[in-house]
Amino acid sequence: SISEGSCVGDETCLVLAIEGGAVGNITGGSCVGLASCKKMGGIGGTVDSISEGSCVGDNTCGGIASNDGSVDSISGKSCVGDDDKVCFELGAYNGYVGSVKDESCLGPNACMNAGSWGGSVGSISHSSCLGVSACNGVAGDGGVSAIVNCCHGEEICRDAEFDSSIVYRDPSCGPGVVSALLDNTTYSDNQICYATSAYEMVAASYGEDLTSVEYGLNKMGIELGCWPFEDTGENDICYFLMSLMNDL
Repeated sequence: SISEGSCVGDETCLVLAIEGGAVGNITGGSCVGLASCKKMGGIGGTVDSISEGSCVGDNTCGGIASNDGSVDSISGKSCVGDDDKVCFELGAYNGYVGSVKDESCLGPNACMNAGSWGGSVGSISHSSCLGVSACNGVAGDGGVSAIVNCCHGEEICRDAEFDSSIVYRDPSCGPGVVSALLDNTTYSDNQICYATSAYEMVAASYGEDLTSVEYGLNKMGIELGCWPFEDTGENDICYFLMSLMNDL
Protein backbone atom coordinates (compact mmCIF):
# COMPACT_ATOMS: atom_id res chain seq x y z
CA SER A 1 0.00 0.00 0.00
CA ILE A 2 1.00 3.64 -0.66
CA SER A 3 -1.63 5.73 1.07
CA GLU A 4 -3.30 9.11 1.81
CA GLY A 5 -0.99 11.71 0.15
CA SER A 6 0.17 9.02 -2.29
CA CYS A 7 2.99 9.61 -4.80
CA VAL A 8 2.61 13.33 -5.63
CA GLY A 9 5.52 14.64 -7.87
CA ASP A 10 9.00 14.60 -9.49
CA GLU A 11 10.52 11.10 -9.58
CA THR A 12 8.56 10.18 -6.53
CA CYS A 13 8.85 6.55 -5.41
CA LEU A 14 11.44 6.11 -8.17
CA VAL A 15 12.28 2.44 -8.81
CA LEU A 16 10.08 1.64 -5.82
CA ALA A 17 10.62 -2.07 -4.99
CA ILE A 18 12.68 -2.95 -8.06
CA GLU A 19 13.79 -6.40 -9.20
CA GLY A 20 12.76 -8.53 -6.17
CA GLY A 21 9.74 -6.26 -5.77
CA ALA A 22 7.11 -5.91 -2.97
CA VAL A 23 6.17 -2.76 -1.04
CA GLY A 24 4.24 -2.44 2.17
CA ASN A 25 2.89 0.64 3.98
CA ILE A 26 4.29 3.94 2.68
CA THR A 27 1.66 6.10 4.28
CA GLY A 28 0.68 9.59 5.58
CA GLY A 29 2.36 12.15 3.31
CA SER A 30 3.52 9.33 1.00
CA CYS A 31 6.39 9.72 -1.47
CA VAL A 32 6.06 13.45 -2.33
CA GLY A 33 9.01 15.16 -4.22
CA LEU A 34 12.28 15.12 -6.20
CA ALA A 35 13.91 11.65 -6.37
CA SER A 36 11.87 10.84 -3.30
CA CYS A 37 12.55 7.32 -2.04
CA LYS A 38 15.08 6.86 -4.85
CA LYS A 39 16.08 3.20 -5.40
CA MET A 40 13.67 2.31 -2.66
CA GLY A 41 13.62 -1.50 -2.33
CA GLY A 42 16.87 -2.00 -4.22
CA ILE A 43 17.64 -5.00 -6.39
CA GLY A 44 16.54 -7.55 -3.79
CA GLY A 45 13.44 -5.49 -3.05
CA THR A 46 10.84 -5.41 -0.24
CA VAL A 47 10.08 -2.29 1.79
CA ASP A 48 7.80 -2.34 4.76
CA SER A 49 6.59 0.94 6.13
CA ILE A 50 8.01 4.42 5.55
CA SER A 51 5.40 6.29 7.53
CA GLU A 52 3.50 9.49 8.30
CA GLY A 53 5.71 12.27 6.83
CA SER A 54 6.89 9.68 4.27
CA CYS A 55 9.87 10.28 1.99
CA VAL A 56 9.31 13.99 1.20
CA GLY A 57 12.00 15.71 -1.01
CA ASP A 58 15.45 16.33 -2.56
CA ASN A 59 17.42 13.09 -3.02
CA THR A 60 15.78 11.76 0.09
CA CYS A 61 16.49 8.22 1.24
CA GLY A 62 19.12 7.80 -1.51
CA GLY A 63 19.74 4.10 -2.13
CA ILE A 64 17.56 3.06 0.83
CA ALA A 65 18.09 -0.74 0.97
CA SER A 66 20.02 -1.05 -2.26
CA ASN A 67 21.14 -4.18 -4.06
CA ASP A 68 20.00 -7.03 -1.81
CA GLY A 69 17.72 -4.56 -0.01
CA SER A 70 14.86 -4.74 2.51
CA VAL A 71 13.81 -1.91 4.85
CA ASP A 72 11.56 -2.38 7.81
CA SER A 73 10.13 0.93 8.95
CA ILE A 74 11.42 4.52 8.59
CA SER A 75 8.92 6.47 10.65
CA GLY A 76 7.81 9.79 12.21
CA LYS A 77 8.70 12.62 9.84
CA SER A 78 10.41 10.04 7.60
CA CYS A 79 13.42 10.75 5.40
CA VAL A 80 12.63 14.46 4.83
CA GLY A 81 15.17 16.53 2.74
CA ASP A 82 17.12 19.81 2.46
CA ASP A 83 20.36 18.25 3.68
CA ASP A 84 22.96 16.40 1.64
CA LYS A 85 21.39 13.30 0.11
CA VAL A 86 19.49 12.33 3.26
CA CYS A 87 20.15 8.69 4.20
CA PHE A 88 22.13 8.34 0.94
CA GLU A 89 22.72 4.64 0.16
CA LEU A 90 21.36 3.58 3.53
CA GLY A 91 21.47 -0.21 3.46
CA ALA A 92 23.36 -0.28 0.16
CA TYR A 93 25.08 -3.30 -1.43
CA ASN A 94 23.52 -6.22 0.41
CA GLY A 95 22.40 -4.20 3.44
CA TYR A 96 19.40 -4.36 5.75
CA VAL A 97 18.01 -1.59 7.97
CA GLY A 98 15.40 -2.45 10.60
CA SER A 99 13.93 0.97 11.40
CA VAL A 100 14.82 4.66 11.35
CA LYS A 101 12.36 6.69 13.45
CA ASP A 102 11.72 9.45 16.00
CA GLU A 103 13.54 12.25 14.15
CA SER A 104 16.81 10.39 13.66
CA CYS A 105 19.47 10.71 10.92
CA LEU A 106 19.41 14.51 10.86
CA GLY A 107 22.37 16.37 9.36
CA PRO A 108 24.43 16.24 6.14
CA ASN A 109 25.41 12.61 5.42
CA ALA A 110 24.18 11.68 8.92
CA CYS A 111 23.36 8.06 8.03
CA MET A 112 25.06 7.82 4.67
CA ASN A 113 26.02 4.22 3.86
CA ALA A 114 24.74 2.88 7.20
CA GLY A 115 24.27 -0.86 6.83
CA SER A 116 26.13 -0.93 3.50
CA TRP A 117 28.46 -3.58 2.07
CA GLY A 118 26.74 -6.53 3.68
CA GLY A 119 26.09 -4.92 7.06
CA SER A 120 22.84 -4.60 9.00
CA VAL A 121 21.37 -2.09 11.45
CA GLY A 122 18.53 -3.26 13.66
CA SER A 123 17.03 0.17 14.35
CA ILE A 124 17.94 3.86 14.60
CA SER A 125 15.51 5.68 16.92
CA HIS A 126 14.80 8.29 19.59
CA SER A 127 16.70 11.20 18.00
CA SER A 128 19.89 9.31 17.13
CA CYS A 129 22.59 10.02 14.53
CA LEU A 130 22.34 13.80 14.80
CA GLY A 131 25.15 15.74 13.16
CA VAL A 132 27.38 15.80 10.09
CA SER A 133 28.26 12.19 9.19
CA ALA A 134 27.24 11.14 12.72
CA CYS A 135 26.49 7.55 11.66
CA ASN A 136 28.11 7.55 8.23
CA GLY A 137 29.17 3.97 7.43
CA VAL A 138 27.80 2.44 10.64
CA ALA A 139 27.69 -1.39 10.37
CA GLY A 140 29.30 -1.08 6.95
CA ASP A 141 30.42 -4.70 6.84
CA GLY A 142 29.26 -5.80 10.28
CA GLY A 143 26.15 -5.49 12.41
CA VAL A 144 24.73 -3.06 14.97
CA SER A 145 21.68 -4.24 16.89
CA ALA A 146 20.26 -0.81 17.76
CA ILE A 147 21.16 2.89 17.90
CA VAL A 148 18.88 4.47 20.51
CA ASN A 149 19.16 8.07 21.76
CA CYS A 150 22.87 8.35 20.98
CA CYS A 151 25.46 9.30 18.34
CA HIS A 152 24.94 13.03 18.79
CA GLY A 153 27.79 14.95 17.18
CA GLU A 154 29.93 15.24 14.08
CA GLU A 155 31.30 11.83 12.98
CA ILE A 156 30.86 10.48 16.52
CA CYS A 157 29.77 6.97 15.49
CA ARG A 158 31.21 7.01 12.00
CA ASP A 159 32.27 3.58 10.68
CA ALA A 160 31.47 1.77 13.95
CA GLU A 161 30.87 -1.75 12.62
CA PHE A 162 29.69 -3.75 15.64
CA ASP A 163 27.75 -3.33 18.89
CA SER A 164 30.93 -3.10 20.96
CA SER A 165 32.56 -0.56 18.64
CA ILE A 166 29.55 1.79 18.62
CA VAL A 167 29.44 1.70 22.45
CA TYR A 168 33.19 2.33 22.50
CA ARG A 169 32.64 5.39 20.26
CA ASP A 170 29.61 6.58 22.26
CA PRO A 171 28.90 4.85 25.61
CA SER A 172 25.38 6.30 25.64
CA CYS A 173 24.54 3.75 22.91
CA GLY A 174 25.03 0.94 25.45
CA PRO A 175 21.54 0.68 26.99
CA GLY A 176 19.87 0.44 23.56
CA VAL A 177 22.32 -2.22 22.38
CA VAL A 178 21.92 -4.28 25.56
CA SER A 179 18.12 -4.09 25.35
CA ALA A 180 18.18 -5.20 21.71
CA LEU A 181 20.60 -8.06 22.39
CA LEU A 182 18.52 -9.35 25.30
CA ASP A 183 15.26 -9.09 23.36
CA ASN A 184 13.87 -12.39 22.07
CA THR A 185 16.50 -14.46 23.91
CA THR A 186 15.93 -17.56 26.01
CA TYR A 187 17.18 -15.92 29.20
CA SER A 188 14.79 -15.91 32.15
CA ASP A 189 13.12 -12.68 33.31
CA ASN A 190 15.34 -12.71 36.40
CA GLN A 191 18.52 -13.06 34.34
CA ILE A 192 17.46 -10.17 32.09
CA CYS A 193 16.53 -8.05 35.12
CA TYR A 194 19.85 -8.66 36.90
CA ALA A 195 21.89 -8.20 33.75
CA THR A 196 20.10 -4.94 32.90
CA SER A 197 20.66 -3.63 36.45
CA ALA A 198 24.36 -4.50 36.18
CA TYR A 199 24.61 -2.60 32.89
CA GLU A 200 23.01 0.46 34.48
CA MET A 201 26.04 0.56 36.80
CA VAL A 202 28.33 0.16 33.80
CA ALA A 203 26.64 3.03 31.95
CA ALA A 204 26.89 5.31 34.99
CA SER A 205 30.62 4.53 35.43
CA TYR A 206 31.91 4.99 31.86
CA GLY A 207 34.53 7.71 31.70
CA GLU A 208 34.78 7.90 35.49
CA ASP A 209 35.54 4.53 37.08
CA LEU A 210 36.86 1.74 34.83
CA THR A 211 37.02 -0.67 37.78
CA SER A 212 33.25 -0.36 38.22
CA VAL A 213 32.77 -0.75 34.45
CA GLU A 214 34.79 -3.98 34.45
CA TYR A 215 32.99 -5.25 37.56
CA GLY A 216 29.56 -4.53 36.02
CA LEU A 217 30.42 -6.20 32.70
CA ASN A 218 31.80 -9.26 34.50
CA LYS A 219 28.67 -9.44 36.69
CA MET A 220 26.47 -9.30 33.59
CA GLY A 221 28.48 -12.16 32.12
CA ILE A 222 28.04 -14.22 35.27
CA GLU A 223 24.27 -13.61 35.32
CA LEU A 224 23.98 -14.63 31.66
CA GLY A 225 26.29 -17.65 31.86
CA CYS A 226 28.88 -16.11 29.53
CA TRP A 227 31.95 -17.37 31.37
CA PRO A 228 33.96 -19.30 30.34
CA PHE A 229 33.54 -17.42 27.07
CA GLU A 230 32.69 -19.19 23.82
CA ASP A 231 32.68 -17.17 20.59
CA THR A 232 29.24 -17.62 18.98
CA GLY A 233 29.18 -14.49 16.79
CA GLU A 234 29.53 -10.71 16.87
CA ASN A 235 25.96 -9.90 17.87
CA ASP A 236 25.74 -12.36 20.74
CA ILE A 237 25.46 -10.65 24.17
CA CYS A 238 28.46 -12.60 25.52
CA TYR A 239 30.63 -11.57 22.56
CA PHE A 240 29.55 -7.97 23.17
CA LEU A 241 30.56 -8.12 26.86
CA MET A 242 33.91 -9.74 26.12
CA SER A 243 34.65 -7.17 23.40
CA LEU A 244 33.88 -4.27 25.76
CA MET A 245 36.11 -5.77 28.45
CA ASN A 246 38.94 -6.16 25.94
CA ASP A 247 38.55 -2.49 24.97
CA LEU A 248 38.94 -1.20 28.54
